[in-house]
Amino acid sequence: MKSVISDAKINRPRFDVIITTFRRPGYALAAVKSCLSQGDLLSHVIVVDDASGDDTPEWLASLNDERILIHVRAQNGGMAMSRRDGLALSDADWSIHIDDDWELMPGALEKLADLARQADDEVVMLGGRILWDDGHITPEIVPKTPINYEEQLAWRSRPDSLGSDNLCCVSRRVREAVNWPAERACGSILFYLNAALVGKSIYTQDCLALEKSSVAESFTRGDWTQRLARREYDAPSCIRVAEEFLRKHGAAAQIHGKGLLASVYRMVAMCLLLEGQWWRSILWSIQAVRFSSCSRVAIMQLFGSLLGKGLFRVLYAIRG
Repeated sequence: MKSVISDAKINRPRFDVIITTFRRPGYALAAVKSCLSQGDLLSHVIVVDDASGDDTPEWLASLNDERILIHVRAQNGGMAMSRRDGLALSDADWSIHIDDDWELMPGALEKLADLARQADDEVVMLGGRILWDDGHITPEIVPKTPINYEEQLAWRSRPDSLGSDNLCCVSRRVREAVNWPAERACGSILFYLNAALVGKSIYTQDCLALEKSSVAESFTRGDWTQRLARREYDAPSCIRVAEEFLRKHGAAAQIHGKGLLASVYRMVAMCLLLEGQWWRSILWSIQAVRFSSCSRVAIMQLFGSLLGKGLFRVLYAIRG
């Protein structure tokens, strides 16, 4: 039986864009401006300031646009908690999360609206690719047809998709059913897989956002001391998110997403090592080797876990 298309899809769907920021007013301002230029498909830009304690709200207020909603957290809680707050404030047909070092490409919402109008009521998540300012694109490949939960697991387990940023947009149905994990970090994959349990996803081959590679303060950017310090700080929340991932998606991942499962085990093995849980780190590293068909990266993580925290830090510094 053919699905009935909702009024929101027949007409022009509206979008909220949620931007999380912490002490980067210049980047946040550029991100907001890229959203405001999207036209009448934009309902609100919801900026969640993660207790920056600086003049970020004043920078944004200077734009004098009633579509901007600024929510300042009383305490710093990390990106995942900020996204959780932003999702709770959203009431449009669709909600998009972007970071403050992203900018929406011109016409991004029009392309998402086209996807929404083409989709039936089983589709609850839309997405597209990211163009980085150094010219590369992530992910390399996105599905060409709507995908279900199992296919979402398989896609996110591809070597070219693991850990790759992509723009995702979730429907009102997702907002009513799931939320971001109440943790500091590492909640994205868990949230999007939880969303995939609600319904299907559809993606465009187009690049919908620009991401700036020069911004540090992440797991993957900055010098080794910055990256390792960030990993140590966020290690407890990463471990808890991974444990929840295994409870909800571990069994399905063993069938459809072994690459993603190995990546989760490998990440947590490092976090456990940094937390001083040497024996558990070894056990999780063994699982990473098991599910990655003994890949070089997984074997190196196992070797690092066997060495212990002190020597691991030395090797991390050598690798840079």
